[in-house]
Amino acid sequence: MEQMQIEEKLEAFEQEVIGMKKELSKIPAIEENLRSLTKSLQLLRIQAEKNQQLLLQCIETMVKKNR
Repeated sequence: MEQMQIEEKLEAFEQEVIGMKKELSKIPAIEENLRSLTKSLQLLRIQAEKNQQLLLQCIETMVKKNR
């Protein structure tokens, strides 16, 4: 009876380890996604800065024309 309980606990533990290994195997893909997202955010920031500069130039031009 006690042997059966030990075997059941061992099986449950093994299943938990298998689940953990599956989750750990996802880490490289998650890291790659994070790198990709970081790069995209950097590009968006650069584009936003360019757009802001362009908008400022347009406003300055409009102000100069209205003087």
